[in-house]
Amino acid sequence: MASRFSLPWHAVPVALILTISATISGCANWHGVAAPVALTDPDQLDVGTAITGDAKSPTGKQSAGSADPQAMEALWPKSTWWTAYRDPQLNQLVDQAIRDNPSQAIAAARLQEALALAGVSRAGTLPSLDASASLTRQHWPESGYYSGGFGGQNTFDNKASLSLAYPLDLFGAHRNAYRAALDDAHAAAANARGAQLTLVSSVVRTYIQLSLEYRIQTIQQSTLADQQHVLDLAQRRFNAGIGTQLEISEAQAPLPQSRLLLEQSAIAIALSRNQLATLIGQGPGAGEHLQPPTLQLSEVPPLPSALPAELIGHRPDVVAMRWAVESQARSIDVAKAGFFPNIDLMANGGGSAVGAMFSTFTRLSSMGFTAGPAITLPIFEGGRLRAGLQGSTARYDIAVGQYQQTVLSALQEISDEVMTDHSLALQHQEAADSVASAQRSFDLATTGFKRGLTDYVNVLSAEDRLFAQQQSVARVQASQLSSYASLMVALGGGLASTSDLPNASTSAPARSLLPRETLPRETPGTP
Repeated sequence: MASRFSLPWHAVPVALILTISATISGCANWHGVAAPVALTDPDQLDVGTAITGDAKSPTGKQSAGSADPQAMEALWPKSTWWTAYRDPQLNQLVDQAIRDNPSQAIAAARLQEALALAGVSRAGTLPSLDASASLTRQHWPESGYYSGGFGGQNTFDNKASLSLAYPLDLFGAHRNAYRAALDDAHAAAANARGAQLTLVSSVVRTYIQLSLEYRIQTIQQSTLADQQHVLDLAQRRFNAGIGTQLEISEAQAPLPQSRLLLEQSAIAIALSRNQLATLIGQGPGAGEHLQPPTLQLSEVPPLPSALPAELIGHRPDVVAMRWAVESQARSIDVAKAGFFPNIDLMANGGGSAVGAMFSTFTRLSSMGFTAGPAITLPIFEGGRLRAGLQGSTARYDIAVGQYQQTVLSALQEISDEVMTDHSLALQHQEAADSVASAQRSFDLATTGFKRGLTDYVNVLSAEDRLFAQQQSVARVQASQLSSYASLMVALGGGLASTSDLPNASTSAPARSLLPRETLPRETPGTP
């Protein structure tokens, strides 16, 4: 239950005394509500030797306390990290996807919605002025019940008023609600950046898959050509009287399977093109004009030395969760403010006119006003405020848990990608050696078959090994290209810096993720 009443100006000291008395008497009693959990310091996490070892490479020796901030930031991904593949067609696809994919419009709309909600919350911190007016025409019936000559007459009952309200917000309920909404808008901005990073990653990965399909198609075409060459040798040997029909039949046997694999490669290429066309926000026809990829990638750079402390400012998902924690912390302050009295300054003035249409509107004697503070004091509310505070604290604990889980997952992804990249480098060398060995075996078997020194079984066996090893090299190379993309995404994909995070010591945003022109102005005079 809450009571609301207005006091004249001379009673303001009494109102203040009542407010202080109510506070002292225990209105703000939230004892027994569990305290919010604390955030884990990322520097206390054991990142493992995979990350620390990679960060200590010759180009990444700077420490987190380096005096040169540019040196410390040098190895974080650029916002256009995909240009490292040096493929102009990929650059065009990424730019078009960012511009035309519907998911980007959805993310932008969600950000605008969050900003609009912040604007609504901001309105609660400002004075409000409402105007109302009514113009009523009344016909009086001719009846003995009405006196004064009104019977059968037409009169007007006109009213106009202005109402002013200003929330003093002594305990910060409105300010914290507004700042929580701003924190939600920052989280939406980070989520929009994360949506863009996910989209770019999908385009890059699909493009790498398209490159792999083209590579496999080339290998299959080469294999089919080799098989046709062996068939021609078998045919010439038979025509020369040194071969058999069995050799011709064995040489013809793998051709249908090779043509089948070649057709499968063609459909895989077509499907990847369709997927890319969808990702760039176009119809399937846009994929038909794509050329075979020309991806090239130099050595993957070592990790930044400032992990994990600065990771929380570079990954959009971590940044979004950090702003969510800030928003829930503000919500706790809002819930606590509900235990205290609320004081608003109220003023109302207006006039009325009865009779002719505007007969008395201009007379000062027809005007009136009221002004004074209005106090709302919770007295008996059945535990609603404590339950609300407990719910806000629980939501804060959930946000903290989600934030810390996101940080742990981010570190795991980085460690996984570092170890994967190191392993793929070794795999690539081994696969390349295997291809060279298989190629020599195939050449020797083919030469021996041509000279009649060996049978076709050796040729077929060597051919199968060569085909398998060539595909293995192609897949390892594609995995290396994909591993670089995964590492760039794990490191945040080019989000600006840790200054986009709330300041942990003050719980206030140090610098906005949002463009300055999109942010509502702070309420004048608020801390």
